[in-house]
Amino acid sequence: MLALDEGILSLKILFITPRLPYPPYKGDKLRAYHQIKYLSRRHSVTLCSFIESKDELSYIDELEKYCECIETILLKPYFSYLNAFFYAFSWIPLQVGYYHSKKMKKKIDELLEREQFDIIHTQLVRMTPYTKDHGKSPKVLDMVDTLSLNMKRRLEREKLHMKPLLHLEYMKLEKYEADIGKVFDKVIVCSESGKQFLSYDGNVTVCPNGVDTDFFYFTESTEGSSSDLCFLGNMGYFPNVDAVLFFVKKIFPLVKKKISDVKFYIVGINPPGCIRNLARKYQDIMVTGFVEDVRSYLKKAAVAVYPIRSGSGIQNKVLEAMASGTPVVATPYALEGIQVNPEEHAIMADKPEEFASRVVELLADAGLRRHLATNARRLMENVYDWDAYGRELETIYASAIALHSKSNPTKVAYGD
Repeated sequence: MLALDEGILSLKILFITPRLPYPPYKGDKLRAYHQIKYLSRRHSVTLCSFIESKDELSYIDELEKYCECIETILLKPYFSYLNAFFYAFSWIPLQVGYYHSKKMKKKIDELLEREQFDIIHTQLVRMTPYTKDHGKSPKVLDMVDTLSLNMKRRLEREKLHMKPLLHLEYMKLEKYEADIGKVFDKVIVCSESGKQFLSYDGNVTVCPNGVDTDFFYFTESTEGSSSDLCFLGNMGYFPNVDAVLFFVKKIFPLVKKKISDVKFYIVGINPPGCIRNLARKYQDIMVTGFVEDVRSYLKKAAVAVYPIRSGSGIQNKVLEAMASGTPVVATPYALEGIQVNPEEHAIMADKPEEFASRVVELLADAGLRRHLATNARRLMENVYDWDAYGRELETIYASAIALHSKSNPTKVAYGD
């Protein structure tokens, strides 16, 4: 481990993820991709990840630009669902059980036996069984979101017949997160609310998500001259489905009463039947499914709407809209963890009538749209740069190494 000019150490990192972090179209994949991309400038990264199909092996070439070594294990749905069923009768959360794999455990054990890593970076609680018992190297757990908080909020919105199962999973997650955090040198979450919700006084640090401001570029002419609205996000994710259905049922009709030619674009991968059916039922609602490049929809839209009512952590889709210069109307949950000043960077609204009124106001006022777009873009450039959070991650690693050395004084110091 070599010291660099800025005092940052060149580390050998084992980076463990539940999903291959490319293409970066989901929150955890996006976060891991940019973390690895930044870390590769100074450090040696070994990536160990599940893949959901052999087709994903075609993405390895892209990740090899940033990783010294990549190891993958195929996660077969049949065995995962079977594992989840058996774990249902224990106090282990279902999603931890779903990702149980003897092959993954063997692979990680072999890596740790064969090589000495300066840091073991574990992404998400579901991957902790593979690293929690390895005490030789400093360990960092990136929870990303506090899942027990996410589940608690989801309980308020779910259908009645789902509530008993979800309440049990919530209790399991709350206990598991509290216990598992104690065996890692540092724990990371992406928002202050997630940190506050954790039911233990551990070594928890907030490290938010960033946004690629080069990819999501901004131009002064981006005003969205149309009356188009858009919602951008992974449509296989419950909080996004709930938000879209809420908007269509409670908010969109109020907007249409004032602006009859308004259209609503739902842009994102894996829309379930209840979302796809909206496009069949309403001529002014479009459901795209997966698109290669979401930027054209953000550029075309006059307003991006995010009536999120559950979930937790930072909403990447909001950061991307703000970086692109698309004015945002969003609920407090959607803006959670983002350093926005309402009316300066985005418009915050909660109740359907208020939300619809602010959307109509924005559609009618190009000057207000420019004001929000310019200020939001400046915020993204100044605060939500991935490099800044990459440097923060290096600081967290340094702290984890120091804490580990302090609690294991007889072990050889790193860099010797």
